[in-house]
Amino acid sequence: MELWLIRHGQSANNALEQQAGDPSGRLPDPPLTALGHEQARRLAGWAAQGDGGPVTHLYSSLTTRAVQTAAPLAGVLGLPVRGLAAAYECGGLTAVVTEVAVKPRNFRHPSKASNLENSGVQWS
Repeated sequence: MELWLIRHGQSANNALEQQAGDPSGRLPDPPLTALGHEQARRLAGWAAQGDGGPVTHLYSSLTTRAVQTAAPLAGVLGLPVRGLAAAYECGGLTAVVTEVAVKPRNFRHPSKASNLENSGVQWS
């Protein structure tokens, strides 16, 4: 089994910090910028070529930018995006922090990850 961790495309907060060099004005759950959407489409285009091997499951943080990044990928792979509430910014979804934290859980194999399968959130 292989596990890929893919960071979201450029968000409005990323662009704000790059332009102003200042974190003030950050949004608690920023969407992707036009560049971020292009990055997500490029990721999906790469995945459509099959160079990464077979993908069987697609999970995403519940943040807007993560879901927006995963959506084109899900489209080309024909997979639903399963919401993973345990993946979030340090301090929660509204924290103004750039680190990502994942609560430790027992993830051995997707078939054993019933806590993920039954998260109750799915996009298709």
